[in-house]
Amino acid sequence: MQPPTEFIECLGPYEAVGYDSACGEPIAWGFYLRRRLSDAQWDALNEYGSLECFGSSWALVVKRLTHAEAIEKYGEVSACPTGPRGGWRSITYGTRQFLSKLEGVTYGHFAPPPRDPVEKREDPVESVAFERAFGIRDPGPEFHDEIVATLHLLAPIEFKSR
Repeated sequence: MQPPTEFIECLGPYEAVGYDSACGEPIAWGFYLRRRLSDAQWDALNEYGSLECFGSSWALVVKRLTHAEAIEKYGEVSACPTGPRGGWRSITYGTRQFLSKLEGVTYGHFAPPPRDPVEKREDPVESVAFERAFGIRDPGPEFHDEIVATLHLLAPIEFKSR
C-alpha cells in the first residue's frame, strides 16, 4: 500500500504500527510520520485515516484488525472473561488472548450469564432477611461477605472530642 501522494515525503513505509498488549500481535497498520506536520497538513492527513500516537511516535492508521479477521487468522472465540460488572476484560481467539477490543465484537461475545431473580433463590427467607438488614436487594450468597465488609467500611466513624 502506498501513502497518499501529497504526503510521500512525510510518511514512512506501510507497516504494522499498533500491537496488542497481551499477545503482541499486530492490530493496526499504517504509516509512521517521519517529520512534523503543519496544522493544515495534519487536518488533510486525517482524511486518509486516523492519526494516533504509539509510544513516542505518531502514525497514520489506515487498517485495523477486525473480529472476523481475528477468527479467520487465530480461530474461534474460546474465552471472553469479563470484569465483576460484566464489562470488557479480554477475548481469546484460539489460543491468542487480546486485551484490545477489536472492531466487530458485540456485547453478546462477552456478556455475563443472566442472574436468577431473588424469587428463584433456594432460600428466599435468607434473601428477605438480607434485604431488611441492609436495605438493598440481595445479589446472592456469593456476594454477601463482600457487601457486609463494604457496609462496615461505610459505617459512621465516631470521633472522640478532646
